[in-house]
Amino acid sequence: MANYKKVLIAIDLLGSSEAVLSKAHDFVDRSDEAYLVNVAFNPSYFASYVRAVAMLNETTEALQKEQESWAEEKIKHLQSKFGLEKAKIHIAAGKPEDVILDYAKNMNADLIIVGSHAQQGVNILLGSTANSVLHRASCDVLTVRAE
Repeated sequence: MANYKKVLIAIDLLGSSEAVLSKAHDFVDRSDEAYLVNVAFNPSYFASYVRAVAMLNETTEALQKEQESWAEEKIKHLQSKFGLEKAKIHIAAGKPEDVILDYAKNMNADLIIVGSHAQQGVNILLGSTANSVLHRASCDVLTVRAE
């Protein structure tokens, strides 16, 4: 196994996080720096569907804070469950693949670990977060198959 010094673990709290974290443990232990990165739901993506624009800003901010609190709590639980206390937590909002790739670039990551679901039909054509990260990353990417 290569010695990766800076590892980014991208976790989807509604999907493949446990599969990814169970594979990430050895990489985190051998790294100098490790980050658990979660891209939280960004309610502003649905702004065009909301009629009351004045109310939207308050609602968006409140929803975002609530989502970030929930994500941080869940990540801390998973950190403890998988023995990954060494990893720092980073929660952001935005398009998942862009946030993951930007964060990896900023931290000079050697390795990105990301979960991948078996894709079928239109999902293959549209791509996925893991596929985008795999093809656009400037470092190694480990994709963990999640059922």
